[in-house]
Amino acid sequence: MKQKNYWWTMLTICIIIMLTFTGCGSSNKSASSQSNDGYNEMTKEEPRIDDTVIEEYPDVTSGKFELPSTEKFIVRTGLTVETKTFDESVKKIEKMTADLKGYIESVEANYGTTYDRNRNRAVSYMLRIPKGSTLTAVNTIKSEVGLVVDERMTTENVTKRIRDTKRDIELLKAKEDRLIDLSKRTEDIESLIRIETELAEIISMREANQAALQNLEYDVQYDFLSIYLKEVRETKVVEENNFVGDVKTAFRDSIDGMVGFFQGLVIFLVRFWFTFLMLILIVLIIILLVKRAEKRAAKKRLERGMNSYSQGYPMPYPQPNIDGRTNQMEEEQNQNENKE
Repeated sequence: MKQKNYWWTMLTICIIIMLTFTGCGSSNKSASSQSNDGYNEMTKEEPRIDDTVIEEYPDVTSGKFELPSTEKFIVRTGLTVETKTFDESVKKIEKMTADLKGYIESVEANYGTTYDRNRNRAVSYMLRIPKGSTLTAVNTIKSEVGLVVDERMTTENVTKRIRDTKRDIELLKAKEDRLIDLSKRTEDIESLIRIETELAEIISMREANQAALQNLEYDVQYDFLSIYLKEVRETKVVEENNFVGDVKTAFRDSIDGMVGFFQGLVIFLVRFWFTFLMLILIVLIIILLVKRAEKRAAKKRLERGMNSYSQGYPMPYPQPNIDGRTNQMEEEQNQNENKE
C-alpha cells in the first residue's frame, strides 16, 4: 500500500511540473509575440533613409564642401604627398603659402644620413592658411606638388564656446566694476584688503578668458594645413581597378621589393666591409688558438698516461718513447734474460 501511494505521489508531482513549464512557455511565447509586434510597428513607423540624400552630400575632396556661414569652425586638414622632385616641391609649397597670405607655423625636415643624403628625404609642414583658401591650397598641391596618397579633414564647431567665453568675460567685467566701485566707498582696511584680493582674482580670470577668446577667433580665421612631403623614386598610381590590375601591381611591388633588398644588402656590405674583415680575422685567430690548446692538452694527457702505466706494471716488451724510438736499455736487458 505504501509503495502504491509512493507511485501516485510521484506521478502527481510530475504532472504539476509539466503543467508549470507548459504555462511558462505559453507566457513567454505571448510576450515574445507582443514584443515582435511592437518592434514591427516601430520599424514600420521609422523613416527610411533615401539613397539620394547620401549622394547629394558635399564632397570634401572635390572642392564643393562649404561650412555654414552662421557658425564658426576650426578647420584642420592633413595631406601626405609623394614626389620625385623633392627640392622643387618644397619651393612650390613655400611659394603657395606666401601667395595665399599664409605662413609656416612649424617645419620638421629629414634629409637622410651621410651615405644616402639624396634618398628618403622628408619634410613635415604645419601651415596656417586664411579662412576660405584651404581648398585652393589643396588643389594646388594635387596639381603641382606631387601625388596625394592620404587626405583627411576635421572641423570643430566653436560657436558655443566663443559665445560662452564672451558671456563669462562680460560677467567678470561687471563683477570687477562692482568691486572697484565698492573699494572706492570702503574705509575699513580689512574689508579693503579682501576686496583687493578678490578683485585681483577676477582680473586674472577675465584676462585668461580674453586670451582664450583671442586664440579661438584667430584659429577660426586661419585654418590648419599639415603637409607631410616624402621623396620617392616612383609615384605609383593604380591603372586598372580590378583583379588583373591588383595582380600586376602586386607583382611589380614584389620585383621592386626584391631589387631594393639586394641593393640595400650590397650597400650594407660595402659600407661595413672593414668591420666584417676584422671579425673574420678575429674568429680565425680564436679557432687557431683553440686548436693549438687542444693539441697541447692531448699531448700532456698522453705523457701522463704513459708514465703512470710504466711505473705501475712491468712491461715484458720494449716500451716506445714519445718520439717513436725504442728503449735500447730495455731491449738489451730482455735479450740477456732470454739467453740465461
